[in-house]
Amino acid sequence: MPNVSSTRGAAAARQPHVPSMTPPAEMTRLAQAEAAAGRGVGEMMMPKGRVDDLVSLYHAEKRDAAIATAIADNASMHILRYSYGTHKGMEAWLAEAPPRGEKLKMQVVCTPSWHVGSTEDQKVANANKYALSNAYMFEVRFPDGTKETKEFKVNGSTPEYATKSPVIEIDAEKYKGQDVVILGWPKATGVGGYTEARKTTLHL
Repeated sequence: MPNVSSTRGAAAARQPHVPSMTPPAEMTRLAQAEAAAGRGVGEMMMPKGRVDDLVSLYHAEKRDAAIATAIADNASMHILRYSYGTHKGMEAWLAEAPPRGEKLKMQVVCTPSWHVGSTEDQKVANANKYALSNAYMFEVRFPDGTKETKEFKVNGSTPEYATKSPVIEIDAEKYKGQDVVILGWPKATGVGGYTEARKTTLHL
């Protein structure tokens, strides 16, 4: 998994090339509220430029329902993931700004579902089938009401248990102080079946 941070406290000011390992205060507040309600959360530091590492990790270990994990090529992020059943999408904050003059280069890493079937053998067989046939959707919704959507597919020749999307650029300076919604899902399904792992709201 990506680096998991349990550090608490106020976040340092966001600066280019200087990732803050301390989660932002709002992330801490939200995590504490979930804990008080008896629900767990996942707190992750998603390092920049590690998309291929994340694909390799998920390819080897992921056995979840179909998920979409947001990762940027040129900025690290703090990500808060809510527990299943809350129907709350993930929330993210930049741990650093992209290099000066660059837009945020965002991708998602998607996985096939390992939860389809009534027996373990059926679930594995279906996951293997999806790993050869899945098409995925990647969408970024901007605060001004516009959106950008891209479709991408597994290679189709060997099982692909994690697949990275094309890049969608986000102008972090233009939307500073606003929220951008990042979505990823298998084309045959949708986001709503597992919002907790297919939707990320990036707080800029």
